Amino acid sequence: PKGLHRRAVDKLRRYAKDSASYATVEAMVVGSRRMMSEGLREAYSRTGLSHLMAVSGLHLGIVAMVVGFLLLPLTLLHRGHRLANLLTIVVLWIFAVMSGMSPSVMRAAIMFSVLLIANATSLRYNVLNSLAATILLMLVYNPNYLWDVSFQLSVAAVFGIVAWAMPLRRSVGLRRGAVGWLVSSLLVGVVASCWTLPIISYNFGNIPFVGILLTPFAIVTTSLIIGCGLFALLLPDALVQYAEQLAEWSAALQNWVVERVADVSWVSVEYAMSERGVALCYLLFSIISLVCWSI
Repeated sequence: PKGLHRRAVDKLRRYAKDSASYATVEAMVVGSRRMMSEGLREAYSRTGLSHLMAVSGLHLGIVAMVVGFLLLPLTLLHRGHRLANLLTIVVLWIFAVMSGMSPSVMRAAIMFSVLLIANATSLRYNVLNSLAATILLMLVYNPNYLWDVSFQLSVAAVFGIVAWAMPLRRSVGLRRGAVGWLVSSLLVGVVASCWTLPIISYNFGNIPFVGILLTPFAIVTTSLIIGCGLFALLLPDALVQYAEQLAEWSAALQNWVVERVADVSWVSVEYAMSERGVALCYLLFSIISLVCWSI
């Protein structure tokens, strides 16, 4: 796995044009943040978008979406959806290994695999059960994951998506297509930001409210960066430079917006939430979920 991760980093670096933009691409695609400047890291932290710099379930979700779109013709064949799901799982794990196999990536890869296998076999499944089983497997493998901040943020974000975003998406009745995907992505981003705020406040001492407002923009640029980065890793060398260039342009735009917003004084509120406060927040989220589900 380390050798594949190293080769992925080297392949991207061969075609890099701008160091600052490439540093963002490298962080978001292969999980290496060593080239990011301290100022850029601080800007992402102040705006509440630092989670974009750590490959997680959001990134794998974008990969699954891109691969699923490319393999859409297979679904026209008899049982072609099974082959499409199998190929998507293979690409997800290749991307997970290339990105360094962090706990959040492992969690996302396992859960996506479970859901895709269930979909391929036409089995009935419950997303919350799949998430709980994934968390249990990972904690059995390494109980220390429970204290890993990236693991906590990833689990909180996915629970929020399952509890709020998915029911809201169904109730609104979004259709398939570019508009439906965009609205769904924005909804998922806003909900995930809300559910991770208590953990961010507890660990980093600030509440970046502006991160929720920036989420719609960040979802679009992140999708472009991850999609083009995936193509750059998988395409032949002759075509890599074009995908890499588009990824860097998207990263440059994202960095510019984040740095401008980070200079605003009211971008975040300095407040370190206590353990009791975090527990009360998630208790409130759970009560809201149960009430809305009942309605």
